[in-house]
Amino acid sequence: MTKFNTIRLLFSLSLLIFTSACFQIFEHDADVQARKALTDLMEIQEKFKAENGRYAKNMTEMSKFNLEYHTGIVYMEIEAANKDGYRAISLPAESTTARVFAYDSKQGGYYEMDDIEVSRYVLGALNFIRKEQSDKNIMNNFFMIILAGLLFLGIRFQLGHKQPEYRLAFAGFFLSMVPLVWSVAVLNHLNPDVVLSRFITGMTAAALVCAVLALLIEIVWWIKRRGMEVSAPIWGLYGSTLVICLSSGGVLAYTFWEYYLKS
Repeated sequence: MTKFNTIRLLFSLSLLIFTSACFQIFEHDADVQARKALTDLMEIQEKFKAENGRYAKNMTEMSKFNLEYHTGIVYMEIEAANKDGYRAISLPAESTTARVFAYDSKQGGYYEMDDIEVSRYVLGALNFIRKEQSDKNIMNNFFMIILAGLLFLGIRFQLGHKQPEYRLAFAGFFLSMVPLVWSVAVLNHLNPDVVLSRFITGMTAAALVCAVLALLIEIVWWIKRRGMEVSAPIWGLYGSTLVICLSSGGVLAYTFWEYYLKS
C-alpha cells in the first residue's frame, strides 16, 4: 500500500467512524431490536391492508399476525392510520442513544428521526444522553487533530529523508496509523451493549494484523540500519511507531479477549 493510499484510507475510515451522521457502526442491541420491530410492523401492515383495505390503527388489530418484539426493551406505537397510510414509531424503552425510528407515509416512509423530533419521544434521559454524545464528539475531534498532526509530521519527515534506506521506517509508521484509528474508535464507542457486527469484527482483526505487521517492519528496519547514521527525527518517528503499535495492538488484543474469547 502506498503512502497516499494509506493516508486516504485513514481519513476515509476516520470520517466513517467519527461522523455519526454517515453510518451507525457501533449500534446498541436495543436500537437494532427497535429497528427490527418497526420493520416487522411495516411488513405486517401491508398484509393487513391487503386483507382489510386499510392499515391497522393499533397493535391489537394486528394480533393475528403474531408480531413479536420484546416489550420490555422496545416501545412501539401506531400513532395514526387510515386506508391511505399510517405513522408508527419505535425506540428502545430505556434509550441510551436517543435514536428513534419511524415510518410515516406522508414523509416518504421509513426514516430515523433528527434531534428536534427525537426530543418529543426521549424525555428524562435526553439531556444526559446528549451530554455523553457531546463528550464523545469532543474526544473524536481532539483525536482527529492529533491524527492530522502525526500524518503531517510523517509526511514532512519523509520529504526530508527520501533515501531508500528510510522507506521501511516510514512504511511502518504510516501503516501503524490504521490500528491507531480503530483502537481509539473501539475505546470511545465499543461497550457490552454494542452489537458485534461483521464490520466491527473484521476491522478489529485487520487493525490488529496491521499493528503486528507495522511492528515487524520497524524491527526489520532497526536490524538493517546497523552502520547507518540516523537523524534524531527518524529515531523519534521510530519510537513513536513502536509505542503506537504496542499500545493500539494491546487495545485490539484486549478487545478480542474481552468481547469474543472471554464470552
